[in-house]
Amino acid sequence: MELAVTFDPNLNYNFDNAPNQTNSKEVTNAQGVKQGTCAHLGQCDIGCPVYAKNTLDKNYIPWAMKKGAEVRELSLVSNLEPIAGGGYKVYYSDLKAGSMDRTETATRVIVASGSLGSTELLLRCKNVTKTLPNISAQLGQGWSSNGDFLTPAFYFGRTINPDRGPTISTAINFLDGVQNGQKFWIEDGGIPNLFSGYYKDISARLAQDPDQHSLFEGLQAANIIQHLISLSTSLDLFKNIMPWFAQGVDASDAQLLLDQKGQLDMKWDITKSLPMFNEIQSMHKKLSGLKNSRLILC
Repeated sequence: MELAVTFDPNLNYNFDNAPNQTNSKEVTNAQGVKQGTCAHLGQCDIGCPVYAKNTLDKNYIPWAMKKGAEVRELSLVSNLEPIAGGGYKVYYSDLKAGSMDRTETATRVIVASGSLGSTELLLRCKNVTKTLPNISAQLGQGWSSNGDFLTPAFYFGRTINPDRGPTISTAINFLDGVQNGQKFWIEDGGIPNLFSGYYKDISARLAQDPDQHSLFEGLQAANIIQHLISLSTSLDLFKNIMPWFAQGVDASDAQLLLDQKGQLDMKWDITKSLPMFNEIQSMHKKLSGLKNSRLILC
């Protein structure tokens, strides 16, 4: 499977030299949009500074605009209402202009704001404003986390360089169910090297005052950071870590609903999905079980 990234086939990449943005070449893609080619900067997780990722703003959206579509950024839709004779009235807030009461009409409306945003809007139209009362009662049922799982594995004495090249460039396919009937695949991850400065900063602050736990108050990653600090004397974290990713076929039995305040809520008992997560965890342990390695499951 090809990555949705624009590459320069003529790039002579020397791994001994640090990636440099100047190695990116400006190209014009098939939609007439300028973007850069991949320079192996390793920042895919947080956005590409040379715009090598083939994101929607580089292809489908500009193509739609050429066909007459109008993009209104920072607009938040609150309600959809059928119009007599056909079509819909769309109620939205223009956050950019500070206007909360705007409307548009359309013959067709496509709701495409992800599994959370789309479901929240349609639940509101069904149960709060009641403008779309005939929406199926199955709305919000069967939500899936995509079986996502992450294991940072630390390899002592082995340079992994997770800050080089595009993220997720390989995968191990277990979708055939060979692992006790559970279907998933494992992928290599990446960590942008700019996190190194952040980590060194918080490590220095904690070294000066170990009681500064308020730095991480409310963060689920607090325990991971403590592990990183305990490991920091043994290895260069951002050269010796491999973030193992996974996606799998879970039970898809979560329910999205609106709470008493009309906000999106979720009911999810992961019991039926645990066998899949356990198999992923087991495989991550095997991959991390090489000599001089340690892992943190999260």
